[in-house]
Amino acid sequence: MPDESFAEESDVAKLIQADAKVGERGIVMVDTEDPICAAASLLSMEDFLTVALTESMLLHQLLEKLSRPLYARTQRVAEAFPGHLWRIYGPEYAAEPFLPPRLFQEYVVRYTEPMVKAIKKHGGFARVHCHGRLNAILDSICEMGADATDPIEPPPHGDVSLEYVRRKYGARLVLFGNIELADIESMEPTAFERI
Repeated sequence: MPDESFAEESDVAKLIQADAKVGERGIVMVDTEDPICAAASLLSMEDFLTVALTESMLLHQLLEKLSRPLYARTQRVAEAFPGHLWRIYGPEYAAEPFLPPRLFQEYVVRYTEPMVKAIKKHGGFARVHCHGRLNAILDSICEMGADATDPIEPPPHGDVSLEYVRRKYGARLVLFGNIELADIESMEPTAFERI
């Protein structure tokens, strides 16, 4: 497909209106996918993982194609809506348990870092959303220049404790999460309060 088929307009008017309405009472956050998320969502999980593990050149071609409009949108919005928090979702597609950590560098850092840089160039803050096992990829998340990360899932779904992440990365990253969604949904209030 030609690049023009991915072209889009970016209207930040609603973001600006929401920001004015919220004022000092909250934070308006821009939510965006990254190239790996855009690529993975085009395929079944089985097909995506097969291509990612066995056809890396093909996946890189797709990531290059999908990154161009994402970079353009990120640049336009970051410039027109500077100094705000962003949440970039999708890196979990290249994290364990789906793919080995070596591919996180290849499929996420390479293609998501330009988005982080564009956001930060305009005074924004980049929050990298990544489920799964983080221990082997937290250095890479920091390397991209991320300001924050979430959801930092505790074991058994994740592989790091909040204490560990705070000690090792707390000076570089704002930390969100470390609470299981299932606990929020199913625990009694007093038990959940202890967590």
